Amino acid sequence: MTRVSRLAAISIVLSNGIASGQAILAPGGRTLFNKNLLVRSFTRIERQSISRDGSVSSRTTYIQPLALVYGIAPDWNVTAVAPFVVAESSGWADTQFFVKYDSLVKRNAPGGTTRLSAEFGVQAPTGSDRFSSGAFAFLGDLVFHTARNRKFFLADIQYRAATRNGQGVTTGNSFGFDLAPAYLWLPGENRAWSRLFRHGVIGILELNGELQNRARTRTSAIGDTGGFTLLLSPGLQYFPRPNLVIELSVPIPVVRELNGVRPKPLAGVLVGFRYVL
Repeated sequence: MTRVSRLAAISIVLSNGIASGQAILAPGGRTLFNKNLLVRSFTRIERQSISRDGSVSSRTTYIQPLALVYGIAPDWNVTAVAPFVVAESSGWADTQFFVKYDSLVKRNAPGGTTRLSAEFGVQAPTGSDRFSSGAFAFLGDLVFHTARNRKFFLADIQYRAATRNGQGVTTGNSFGFDLAPAYLWLPGENRAWSRLFRHGVIGILELNGELQNRARTRTSAIGDTGGFTLLLSPGLQYFPRPNLVIELSVPIPVVRELNGVRPKPLAGVLVGFRYVL
């Protein structure tokens, strides 16, 4: 395998969506390797503002998920994601579990590959009272990625079906998507920075959208819930080693069509790593 094609394969493994409207809901990482473990963690700084009675206030939330992905067979892997949230208070949010099949479509060619994968997940109400929905949710994904030489395109869509909690409230079903073209940059052999960046740097531009239904009680919808958000998220992924990625992204909201009086997202930051053991 050539140097470029080897790095391309590693990039496909590690460069699923960096930041998205469903950063916690989306799968935390993917691996194409049998019996390998991928660890992903990041800190996402989310900023929001809300306007009431002529005054504007803001708040900042820090989200720190830990995702473990294990390849149980050549085309199958399982993922567990446990997010920790720090806001006015702090605590664990609900844990998610995924099973993924990697080869609905599987095409390999010199210098590139194309895959379409399916994933099913469950969100369990394991979080603390402040950060838990109190009910199970079921998630389904289709994940597409293609690579040719140094150019990549990644996309996924996800549907989340919520159930009612003990108080008879559902948070509302949601639909999300990610679209992300990316490019792998490799330094020239004789340049001063070729040793530092010898494994490559990926530039990526993500478009992340989420449409969420209003939350509901048993009898009616809750007004100040639900809506549509669209984020444009430029980012970089740096490979200090072939099996390690350091990632940085800046999610910028471009559409914030929320129902009622709601905190609206502002530009944020995500920084983290992915490591294949």
